[in-house]
Amino acid sequence: MVHSGPEYFDRALSVINGAARDIHFHNYIFAPDATGELVAEALIRAAQRKVKISMLLDSFGSAALRGSPLHMRMKQAGVRVRFFSPFYVTSGLRVGRRMHQKVLVADGVTALVGGINVSDDYRGTPEKKAWLDYGVYMRGAACERLVGICNQLENNRFYSLRKFPVGLSDGDKPRVRFRQSDYVRNKRQISRSYQVAIQEARREIVIVNAYFLPGTRLRNLIQRAARRGVKIHVILAAKSDVKIVQRAMNWYYDWLVRNDIRIYEYCDANVHAKAAVFDGELAMVGSYNLNYLSEYLSVELNVDVRDAVFVNGFRQELLALMRSDCTLVDAAALRKRVWSNRFFNYLSYRFVSWSERVLYLMTRKDRVNMVE
Repeated sequence: MVHSGPEYFDRALSVINGAARDIHFHNYIFAPDATGELVAEALIRAAQRKVKISMLLDSFGSAALRGSPLHMRMKQAGVRVRFFSPFYVTSGLRVGRRMHQKVLVADGVTALVGGINVSDDYRGTPEKKAWLDYGVYMRGAACERLVGICNQLENNRFYSLRKFPVGLSDGDKPRVRFRQSDYVRNKRQISRSYQVAIQEARREIVIVNAYFLPGTRLRNLIQRAARRGVKIHVILAAKSDVKIVQRAMNWYYDWLVRNDIRIYEYCDANVHAKAAVFDGELAMVGSYNLNYLSEYLSVELNVDVRDAVFVNGFRQELLALMRSDCTLVDAAALRKRVWSNRFFNYLSYRFVSWSERVLYLMTRKDRVNMVE
């Protein structure tokens, strides 16, 4: 497990600096700030030593980089930078189809997968703590599959990935498994992973999620799990970067409390993590939010891990986070909230739900990934 802040970026720089042949780097946000400069300089040095670099960034999330002096320096050094799903009006609107996955893989043997973007928000500054987020660092044959996943998006060639090893396995359940979400291409692996894991949970579920707005099906599964005695903990942001989404999430609080699901608000910084632990046996970490956008519009990537040491360590860390850095939101705390707040939370929930569906209807859904 790798944490947001200097730890993640030190690890990312190590991966880049150690590359000898090729680098694939996909991200939603690559900001032209101090953190972006740091990572870009490492990529430029790699290009200068003849490492082939393929970067794929989201055209909306990384709009600030596009055409900037930093972008031009990277291109001049030989770093191949392309942008996913530009807003081509002439070929149909692509406003909602976003490349949201975060993956860095070098030479097919070393990789980082998670939810961390490249900007000062995720590395932190002397004045501001890094947003809470996680990534998974791995080495070995499983990373070869990530190269295949990256090549598919970069080249729009969606050949079979069966030739790429899934990862180490214990019996019939792989210890490492990459899961994709791309509804346009009928990939719904991440949502199915969550559904199966919730159905199979018998003791405990711990979820930390940045923009927690689960749909009806997932809410029903969570409710059934709580009714059969599974202890469920959800870690959310006390203050989010998207205010209307935070209000929409707050509308869920009454439902969560009614179903005996414990809500913890993280107070030290914004929550950007998308991870979960089930029964201390399975951990899911990646870019996938439990909401409509991740399920139906964005390209997402998670990694499921069944390694006992990794999963138990992450579980203990989340439990410690709840005890020391979070505030428990219970029924008494909810009753203290004024009715006007609850009313605006409801309006926000309705607006977000409506706007997500409109965005889906507006977005062109052909199987061509527009990359430039």
